Amino acid sequence: MSGGRLITGRGTGWSPEEYQGVGLPWQERGARPDECLDVLEAVWTTEPVVRHEDRHHTFPAAHIGPKPLQRPPRPPIYLSGFAPPPDAG
Repeated sequence: MSGGRLITGRGTGWSPEEYQGVGLPWQERGARPDECLDVLEAVWTTEPVVRHEDRHHTFPAAHIGPKPLQRPPRPPIYLSGFAPPPDAG
């Protein structure tokens, strides 16, 4: 239907209660989305088998598809929001 076009939007969330509700540490609100972007990059650009491991995400070698048609190297990702790091007070 879209002709292969994909635009992804990501945000870290703004509410500590959201993180508490799903059992995630509020202090990791920057690291987790950064690693999620690494996962998307691996899935979208690695052929034919994808494998990924970082602090919060691990999956064994797998064929993951279909891949987005947009090249190079992947669809656009829009990031929203700004917040100081947790220790910036």
